[in-house]
Amino acid sequence: MSSYNIEVKVETDSDGSEISKTWNIFSLDGSLVKSGILSESEAKNWIKATEDKEFLFDVSKDIKADISHPKNK
Repeated sequence: MSSYNIEVKVETDSDGSEISKTWNIFSLDGSLVKSGILSESEAKNWIKATEDKEFLFDVSKDIKADISHPKNK
């Protein structure tokens, strides 16, 4: 499950015609993370990249350097 939600924002003219459509990304706590994205697929790609980056940083914290070898002189 994603830690983000995507919401579409549609602005309309006084006659009801659509002026613009953008997508916003919110964290699960409801705070706005990114706004003004021009397509749903771009928003999904942003979330995927962000979650991949967060995963990689979490995994790298668990990697310990192997210092059992003496350094070359």
